[in-house]
Amino acid sequence: MPKGGARPGAGRPPKDGEVRKMRGLRATDEEWELIQRFEKILKYGDKDACKKFVAEHE
Repeated sequence: MPKGGARPGAGRPPKDGEVRKMRGLRATDEEWELIQRFEKILKYGDKDACKKFVAEHE
């Protein structure tokens, strides 16, 4: 009888073929709101515009 756990090939494959790793950081509530807004643009919007913005503000 199987004991459970991870199985090769189990689970839904990533949509775009890339694996997104989990990350963690400390932020205030105000900073976290900005991080979440930027993340939505990066993930679902214009990645090139995000790269340009970061390059201009570093």
